[in-house]
This record gives sequence, structure tokens and C-alpha cells, in this order.
Amino acid sequence: MFDSFNKNIKVIILFLVLNCFATVLSIYIEFSNNMKNNQTLDVVEVIFSTLFLLFCLYLIWKLRHPQIKTLKLCFGFCLLQIVAIESNIFTFTLSNGAKVGAVFEIGSALITIDFLALLILFLIGKVIKTYEDKANVGIPSNEN
Repeated sequence: MFDSFNKNIKVIILFLVLNCFATVLSIYIEFSNNMKNNQTLDVVEVIFSTLFLLFCLYLIWKLRHPQIKTLKLCFGFCLLQIVAIESNIFTFTLSNGAKVGAVFEIGSALITIDFLALLILFLIGKVIKTYEDKANVGIPSNEN
């Protein structure tokens, strides 16, 4: 049981490292496109990508010795990455790293579902359940 716990943590860390790599790549592409085409730099995207990268690195650092608080932060982080909505008027996405998913077109809007984030969300849920079960072992119940 605890062996699968460690494997799941390693897979979650691998996903976060992949996200970090994809984020660094997107920042590099943003800067290189800016230099080549003499366009204005999209500062908001670069700031968002940098914050995303820093949060990913923080989660990787904290997951070396996982605690329930870190696991719940990671759960929320992956939950935010599941859905992306793009239309002519606005774009709403909190996913900046690696994406494996499906795209649905509804009218003029594109809705992207990230299956990789769903898989990691499932693994984090399993790890949280295992962690809570491990914490409850040996605690007597108060039932009379």
C-alpha cells in the first residue's frame, strides 16, 4: 500500500517537472518571438508563466516530504488546470504547462479538457486518501 503511495508521489512530481519544463519553454518562445518580430512583449503572459513556474517549483520542493496541506494545494493546482475556455471575446485558462486532452467546439468557443491534469488529480486523490488512512491507523474510535 505504501509502495504505491511513493510511486504516485513520484508520478505527481514528474508531472510537475514536465509542467515546469513546458512553462520555461513557453517563456523562452515568448521572448524569442519578441526578439525576432520586434513585437511588444506580452508582459501579463510572462508574469503569469513565471508565477506558474514558481508555484510548480514550490510544490515539487514540498512534495519531497509530503504533508496533507501540500497534497491539497497540489490538488487545487491541478483542479484549476482541467478546463480552458477560448472564444473571440475572451480566453480563460489556468493551464500553462503540458497538456494532453480533448478540444470541443461549441459555437465560436473552444473548450479544452486536460486529461493529464485529470489523471494527476485522480492520483493526488488516492495519495490524500492513503495519507489520511495512514494517519488514522491506530486511533481508537469514539463509538459506544
